[in-house]
Amino acid sequence: MTTSPSTGEVITNGTTPLFIVNTGNVTKLTDTNYLMWSLQIHALVDGYELAGYLDGSTIAPPPTVTTGTISIPNPYFVIWKRQDRLLFSSLLGAMSPSVQPLVSRATTTAEVWETLASTFAKPSRGHVQGIRTQLKVWTKGNKTIDEYVRGLVIRFDELAALGKPMDHEDQIEKILEGLLEDFKPVVDQIEGKGSPPTIADVHERLRNREARLLAVAAATPAPFSISANMGHSARRCHQLLSMQSATSSNSSPFTPWQPRANVAAVLDSGATHHITSDLKNLSLHQPYNGGDDLTIADGSTMPITHTGEGSDYGGPITPRQN
Repeated sequence: MTTSPSTGEVITNGTTPLFIVNTGNVTKLTDTNYLMWSLQIHALVDGYELAGYLDGSTIAPPPTVTTGTISIPNPYFVIWKRQDRLLFSSLLGAMSPSVQPLVSRATTTAEVWETLASTFAKPSRGHVQGIRTQLKVWTKGNKTIDEYVRGLVIRFDELAALGKPMDHEDQIEKILEGLLEDFKPVVDQIEGKGSPPTIADVHERLRNREARLLAVAAATPAPFSISANMGHSARRCHQLLSMQSATSSNSSPFTPWQPRANVAAVLDSGATHHITSDLKNLSLHQPYNGGDDLTIADGSTMPITHTGEGSDYGGPITPRQN
């Protein structure tokens, strides 16, 4: 048994434990995620006490040792080289195919690490400007709050890594300005405070607001509306407006323009949907198993039992009451 004078590793029979670092759980490196990728990789490799192979502080021993006039292979170099190649392979496996060609000329793990750092963490004007442009166009849109905030935070961190960090207040302002109108109550609350909250606090408030919006949307049935064949909606239907004017003195739960279903004695009104209480008016019909009801003028509801087609006027018939 011998001990390496440079690393203190215990070597038995000319060998020492070698580590194959499994990067299967690390998100592969792309053009946009270097910061988080490098943090993951460094933490993983450091957990094996091998971070020196990344930053070059674990220096390769001489390939040979000389005793008198005889030179023989250095067993410590053999160990270093084997471990370095295993880490080299692990890093390649943690890169996307589009990134791998960048390190094609590297021969050691430290060279791979340095090449990636100079490529993705170099504070060039073009790199910084590119990230700032991405921030300008990044808005909530159809993204979830988690996706929206995460995309911004990644870019905030990239600017910080390049030595061009955004002020905390500017970061909060950027998060708030890209939101939809539905999140205005949260925006007003945050902007009304004397000092900006943390990003984590803002994120949590936005997630809570998103959850409430989703709950309301899930509990709200799809609106029932009537369209006329002449190409206008019930809101602009002159017949419907005249009917509303005649009954405007009565108490009604509807606003003046709110679309509603009306039962008429004559079914040739030109509307695309009608309601009837007599199945004989339906040439084709089938049971209705949905969860919607009709709301009538006094605010009460009426179940929908069937849907179908009428033969006298060509438009679909919607409900029938038992």
